Amino acid sequence: KKLGFSGFSEFKYFIKRELVEKEKDIEISANILKDDIQNTLKLVSQTNLYPICKAIEKANKIIVFGTDWGEKIAAEILVRSFLACNIYMHKVPSVTEMNWCLENLNSEDLVIIISFRGKSSTVKNIIGQLKMYDIPFISITPLSKSPLASEANFNLYYKFTNLQVDENYDKEYNLYSSLLVLIEMLFSYYYDN
Repeated sequence: KKLGFSGFSEFKYFIKRELVEKEKDIEISANILKDDIQNTLKLVSQTNLYPICKAIEKANKIIVFGTDWGEKIAAEILVRSFLACNIYMHKVPSVTEMNWCLENLNSEDLVIIISFRGKSSTVKNIIGQLKMYDIPFISITPLSKSPLASEANFNLYYKFTNLQVDENYDKEYNLYSSLLVLIEMLFSYYYDN
């Protein structure tokens, strides 16, 4: 009664209902993840990966830049995967180092930018420099309209769904599994071809 229930039966009913709701949430999240991965696989299958892989193969230097935490992890996996095929990519840890790299790149090199939004002023500045020096670049973004995707020489897209993790609707949480699937699909295609 001190917890606001009329009796033990009401308390048991409340606990049982809470457990059922938690199970539904887990099921819903698993289905969202499954759908995101399936939609990403569909997007990749509709993309001609050959020109992208050819650009990777012929580039003198390849710079990989992830704009945020999840994207940086994807960049690390991309760099690691391509090492198996003797393709040496350099993961750049921050904007400062990216600006250093841009000073020494040319049209024979390649930049891969992994960005969730592709709209920040930082990304726009990088795009401007890449375009100015005619440096080809690949964008890896969710399927949406962004300055990064619209300006890139090559685009790879993945599907994601925002999850609501608490009552704060401004707080976003994204599952990065579909991004990692995209990275693995790109590597697999390169390896096979």
